[in-house]
Amino acid sequence: MFLDEAVEAARRDLKTRREAIHIDLMEELAEQKPLPSSFKDAIKRGAGEPVNIIAEIKRSSPSRGFIKNGFSVEDVVRNYTAGGAAAISVLTEGTYFKGSLLDLSSAATVSQVPLLRKDFIVDPYQVLESRYMGASALLLIVAALPGDSLKELAHARSQRSHDSEDAPCVLSLWPLEFPVLLGS
Repeated sequence: MFLDEAVEAARRDLKTRREAIHIDLMEELAEQKPLPSSFKDAIKRGAGEPVNIIAEIKRSSPSRGFIKNGFSVEDVVRNYTAGGAAAISVLTEGTYFKGSLLDLSSAATVSQVPLLRKDFIVDPYQVLESRYMGASALLLIVAALPGDSLKELAHARSQRSHDSEDAPCVLSLWPLEFPVLLGS
C-alpha cells in the first residue's frame, strides 16, 4: 500500500536527519527562529469575502512523474504571492514527490505569506524541523499516525507551546498550527 511505503521512507529519511542533528539542538534552533505568520489567519474567510487560495509547490507525483523540473522555488513563491495566494503549501517529501526541506527553507526566505509543510509527518522531530525551516503549519495525515502517534505529536506541541491562548481542539506551536481537531 502506498501510504505504508511512503511512511516507511519518511522514517528512514528522518533517521538520517536525526543522526545529523540531535533533537535538543533542533529544538534550540527552532526556538531561535522568528515567529512565522499565522496560517490559520491567512486562510480564514469572512462573510462575503472571496475564497483564499493555498498554492502548492510540487515537483513530482507518484502518478504523473515530474510535473516541472529545475524551477526556482523562490520565483514560484514570488509568482504565487503576486497572483494573490493567501498561503503556500510546500511538498518536502523526497522519495515520491521529489521535494526537500531545502524547498521549504528557500520558500521561507522570500515568502510574504504563511507556508504549509506537506510531508509524511510521523515524529515530533519533524514538527521542530518544520518550524526551523520556516513553516507556519504542517499537514498531518491521520491515517499515517497509528496508535498514540497523534497524541504524541499533540503532547510534543503542548510541551513547547508558548501560546496560552490555544483553543482546546486546535494544536499550535510557536504558533505552528496543525490543521487537525482532537476530540473535545
